[in-house]
Amino acid sequence: MLFTAHCCGNALNFVPFMVECGVDSWQMQPDASDPMKAKELADGKLKLECSPPVPEGMSPEETEKYLYDYIIRHDREVFLSSMDPVTYGLTPELRKMIYKVDRIIANEKA
Repeated sequence: MLFTAHCCGNALNFVPFMVECGVDSWQMQPDASDPMKAKELADGKLKLECSPPVPEGMSPEETEKYLYDYIIRHDREVFLSSMDPVTYGLTPELRKMIYKVDRIIANEKA
C-alpha cells in the first residue's frame, strides 16, 4: 500500500516526520513550500508532487515558456504530478501542455 500526504500550505517542517513515518509521497503546494528545500529535506526518501501555479491570461506560447522555465527551475524530479487528472486547477489543455514541455526537457537531457 502506498500512502500520500496532501497539504495546502507550508509543511516543510513536517518532511522529516513524513519520512520517518514511511509516507511515500507528498502532494505539496509549490507557492507555499519551496520544492527545492523539500527535495533537500526529503533526501530521496519521499516523492514530492506539485503542480505549477500558472498565472492567468497568458497566451499558449507564454504559458509553454513559463512551464518550461518553472519545471527547469524546480527540478523535473520534484515537479511531475500533473498528469493526475484530479490535481486541482489543471485543465486537460494545461496537462497536455505540461506533458509536452516535460518531453522537451527529457529529450534535452537525454
